[in-house]
Amino acid sequence: MKHAKTASRRNSLWWRSLGSVLLVALCLLGGAMSSERPTYPTDGSGDGDTGKLRLLLAIVWEGREIAPHNLTALEEFRREYPDLSVVHLISPAYFTKPKANAAQIVAAIRTQMQPQDQAALLIGPWKSLAHAAGVIYRPAPTFWSPNAAPGDCQVDCGGDVPLNIYPDVDVDKLLTKSLKLFESNGLGRPRGIAVQGWMASQAIHEAATKAGIRYDLSAVAPDLLVRRLRHFPIYAWAKSLWSEVTPHSQPYVISTGAGPLVEIPLSLASVDYLTRKEIDTLFKEFVGIWRENPTRDLIFPLVLTQETAMTTAPLLKASLAGIFASAAVSHVPLAAMRLPDDDSVIWDEKLNRPVDKPLPSPATTPLEPATTTPVAH
Repeated sequence: MKHAKTASRRNSLWWRSLGSVLLVALCLLGGAMSSERPTYPTDGSGDGDTGKLRLLLAIVWEGREIAPHNLTALEEFRREYPDLSVVHLISPAYFTKPKANAAQIVAAIRTQMQPQDQAALLIGPWKSLAHAAGVIYRPAPTFWSPNAAPGDCQVDCGGDVPLNIYPDVDVDKLLTKSLKLFESNGLGRPRGIAVQGWMASQAIHEAATKAGIRYDLSAVAPDLLVRRLRHFPIYAWAKSLWSEVTPHSQPYVISTGAGPLVEIPLSLASVDYLTRKEIDTLFKEFVGIWRENPTRDLIFPLVLTQETAMTTAPLLKASLAGIFASAAVSHVPLAAMRLPDDDSVIWDEKLNRPVDKPLPSPATTPLEPATTTPVAH
């Protein structure tokens, strides 16, 4: 009987200890998901010598359609996370489709944008955009087949045709028309660009830089596309273009004939192609990498597509909750990543963030020539 009482007492103590541990864990998780949520700065600059793990959240408006159910899903997401800074990669093809209502399109986009958000350009050779730009449309190859998609393209098509198959002169026309559509519809002059399907090229980089764009968000990690896309041409093309990009790749500077262009890999592709477990694992890997050099920023990208928001927004919300909890428990400084809005900064690859341009060295006053007596020869 004594042994039974002792065992009972031990079991009681064990359960109370376990209950205390669980309570502490729940408090940590609750704090991480509420009061410990990071505050997001209004710019993308660093703070002195302190590095941060920066979230780059992008919403892709791919140009296919703007459906009410997807807008509703985005609205719910933004209500839950109103302080997040988002880069909206917007296709101008919404404005060139037959019977497009520009005012309604802009209104739909604006309802999803917070004051801290930015609009960037997503460019792809949609048929309606090609015609508006005075370019001969090319229906094939597509991301999915060497042949043109079946059907007669009554509404619009071409979003799955790689832009880099077009001649350089046509790329210039498509880019020029896209920028005009942006400005004429009140979306401003974008500082960043992304090419549909990650199909950028040196010629596209040249044209973008010449047009005043300073940031490209087209790079992707092919390893994260294998599971979903390995049987389609788009995977082989992405692997050829971005063979050196990994899920951990960070921004780097590309030299073009028109000046430098900063390539910011959206290396995690899109939540369309990942699972919650993969996102959680990748974030923990980023935390480990950041700890190795905490004076350097590390950018963690997450991408959501407007056209699939109804099914993918819940995954993104759950992933962000896990990220915030992990960052809080790990005591990792988490902040936002924004595209710099002016040309007064350059990208520092060592610190992995924009820094002020160095001041030019002051001109030195030339020394007065010494007075010498001519020598006869």
